[in-house]
Amino acid sequence: MKRLKRFIIPIFISHAGCPNLCVFCNQNEITGTKSGKAEKINAKTVNDTVKSYLDTRPDWEEEVELAYFGGSFTSLPMKRQKELLSVGSDLIEKGFIDSIRVSTRPDAISEKIVDNLISHGVKTVELGVQSMWDEILDRSNRGHSAEDTVKAVDIIAKHGLSWIAQIMPGLPGDTEETILFTANRVKELEPQGVRIYPALVIKGTELEKLYKSGDYLPMTLDDTISVLKKMALIFDENSIPIIRIGLKPSKELEKSVVSGPYHSSIGSMVMESIMYDRVFLEIEKLKFIPDTLTIRVSPKRISATVGNNKINVINLKRSYNLKQLKIVQDNNLGESEVLIDGI
Repeated sequence: MKRLKRFIIPIFISHAGCPNLCVFCNQNEITGTKSGKAEKINAKTVNDTVKSYLDTRPDWEEEVELAYFGGSFTSLPMKRQKELLSVGSDLIEKGFIDSIRVSTRPDAISEKIVDNLISHGVKTVELGVQSMWDEILDRSNRGHSAEDTVKAVDIIAKHGLSWIAQIMPGLPGDTEETILFTANRVKELEPQGVRIYPALVIKGTELEKLYKSGDYLPMTLDDTISVLKKMALIFDENSIPIIRIGLKPSKELEKSVVSGPYHSSIGSMVMESIMYDRVFLEIEKLKFIPDTLTIRVSPKRISATVGNNKINVINLKRSYNLKQLKIVQDNNLGESEVLIDGI
């Protein structure tokens, strides 16, 4: 069965429903929204946003999904949840959208809550997992445990909903060991996708105070890319899609980052490095290396294999003294597969 692309229409309810303030969080700075805006979101603002997005919708077959991001949706009072979900239900009935997704906390999931989500057309729940190591969660003031995530996933999966894991490597106390432990535990819970957001020091957060007092040292960009590669391989090799690595770049975000491994193309850098390694290993297997090579990869990995400004092609040609290196797509290959043509 053909899997449709998703056209997601985001509604940011920054901090709404959050029972406490995590050390890393300042949604108003990250999303560029003003404080109090979430409380003003109503049927009109949602409908206007949906219309605006649909007017610019790309010309391809896809599922259209209304998404409530930025807060803990299911921690909102039930009356407010139903109010916002009913707007989405009405849009589904009118044929403007196909489904709804919500972003929330693991400890804000119950049978009653999930039943309500399903009755209004929700098909996907994004869980702010962040870490599966309790000490890291405590130091980040998350207010929930790793076991809460396990319980939430059990309820969500039992009701047939899709779930997306949001992970934040580099939190206070994190090491490569704890980060990869989290990746492996999330893998075992079989999410339908993951978002990986390396921890950044954002203005106005508790993490900024810890950083300025010397009690928190963010990961370097190089170390972050190194551990992100290992995380990505865990998910890639288990057919778990990586929806995004790194926060979406914006002028507001760049002004808000005090320190940390921020790069506007960090996701691309990670995948380019992974694909370089894969091609390198395949070439290393050759008993004889000709001066012209054609590398076949999945259409989804063409860009990452070539690299930004053809950096991977340039480096591989230089390393093996190649006159020509072609990267071509092969629809029969999986995203982790690499073949050398004619060898």
